[in-house]
Amino acid sequence: MDDWLEQRLKGEAKRRWWLWLLGGGLVTAGPILGIVLIVIVAAVFLGGFGSGIPGPVTGTSPPMGTSTARAIEWLPAVDASAPGLPNALGLAVIAQASGGAVYGDRSYCVQGTQEQSSGLRCRSALGHGWKNLGESYGLTGINGKDVTLPSHASGKSPHTVRWNVSIGLGRLAHTLATDPVLHTALSRFHRETQTPPGWVSSGYAVTIRPDLASYRHAQMAAWAMAPWSASRYADPNGERDWIFVVAAAPVGPAWTIEWAPPTTVCSPVRNTGTVGETVTKSGKGKKPTPTKTVTTTGTKPVCHVVLHDLTGHALELPVRVYATLKNGHTVGLHDSALDSAVPVWPGGTVFGWQVHLHQVQSVTAEWPGVTDTMPWPPISGQGLGKVRHVPVTKAVAHWWRDIQVASHKTGVPADWIASTMMVESGGQPGAGGNGFAGAFGLMQVEPAIARRLPGYTLGARQHPAENLVLGAELLRENYQIFHSWRLASAGYYGGAGAVEGAGVTPGMSWNQAARRLNVVPAPGAGNVDTLAQYVEIVASTARVVAQFHR
Repeated sequence: MDDWLEQRLKGEAKRRWWLWLLGGGLVTAGPILGIVLIVIVAAVFLGGFGSGIPGPVTGTSPPMGTSTARAIEWLPAVDASAPGLPNALGLAVIAQASGGAVYGDRSYCVQGTQEQSSGLRCRSALGHGWKNLGESYGLTGINGKDVTLPSHASGKSPHTVRWNVSIGLGRLAHTLATDPVLHTALSRFHRETQTPPGWVSSGYAVTIRPDLASYRHAQMAAWAMAPWSASRYADPNGERDWIFVVAAAPVGPAWTIEWAPPTTVCSPVRNTGTVGETVTKSGKGKKPTPTKTVTTTGTKPVCHVVLHDLTGHALELPVRVYATLKNGHTVGLHDSALDSAVPVWPGGTVFGWQVHLHQVQSVTAEWPGVTDTMPWPPISGQGLGKVRHVPVTKAVAHWWRDIQVASHKTGVPADWIASTMMVESGGQPGAGGNGFAGAFGLMQVEPAIARRLPGYTLGARQHPAENLVLGAELLRENYQIFHSWRLASAGYYGGAGAVEGAGVTPGMSWNQAARRLNVVPAPGAGNVDTLAQYVEIVASTARVVAQFHR
């Protein structure tokens, strides 16, 4: 009995000891585990729709559609960093280097001695026969091999807005001072500042020219600091949410930049008259020597000098920005540079204020003599998920306002977005069945692709208006590679790598490319059309849409 009691007491003591150890561990580790859990949840939260929240939260600026519009937010920094340099040129360089994203770093890589690539395709190609050459950092794409990067000990980094813009555009201004011809100066600037040594940069200057041209009219982008819910911006508990706008218009002083040296063009000389023959003799026994006498009449050649200059006006921030509500009332948006209540990432300048998002109808920016208005992304009233075989005109009409918004944000023609939507989903927002895995929505955007697009937020693929924007951004990305909407659609269907693998090169005519695109991409995934057939279907649908919305 005593032995049994002793064993029982020992077992009870051992059990209490383990309970005490477990309890003490929970008391000690509980707060730590709670903090870890909070961090994980916050990371998931902010990694999704948190990309629409300013820099103090994410460290980067929110996605805002076109790289042109995103670059505009750095207009004050450009004005302050390179006096005398046209700010439109500085913004065009930022748009090319980083798309206006503070952390828009680019990779450069090479395969052998011929093929070279940069950007996202370079990152994905590493380890598959490609060699990494280096990276460029921040807004102006500064390369660490040619420019000394600041150390972390200095309290700066290559992504510091003021440092990056001042160094990058300062070097551009110096290059232009020593070589005023913009075409050659830009190539030299790209070679010496933005890219690793030995990189081929002959086409860089040409890509800047259309960016400069894009700043010949007002530019504006707007977004909200709010999550999507049920195909609309959520207004939790009826609270107001922040709406932000960046805008600029060419209303400042005029500027002129020499693109290439002037050339002299002369008209050809026109000679008129008669041709006669005279005979001359020189001494006895000499044979006559025939000579031709030409009588000419006419005028001297006319010459004139052809200038190859780029002209424009300095971009200015709007003097007033406001949101128009559905009841006709307006709400003024405040300039963050003048009102510290507007939350903004370091270095940025935006107009913003808190409003009931579901009441907003449009956003307007005003300059002296210029006004620009963009529709607020509309709330989709009803879905078409259960409707089958919707006629092109009816489905496109239902989503037309959302399509126009996507076109405004990305620069992709609205007809081409609409035709892609019809080919991909027939205008059905629930196409794909599973909104979290696989291609889904109006534009059938895949999760992995969506996450690297500028307009990605958590839930964007599941909401029609943002799904359209994501698809349009992918089309624009492909267009920037191939310089053709048809080839952009081929890349949309099979991937840019499949188009390049077929031997298609940027700028190739469609007649040449179509012969090389007679392949079905990923047939195991259910595809039956060849790349060329898919493109022809999109093009023919676009013609129908264009006729309907002409």
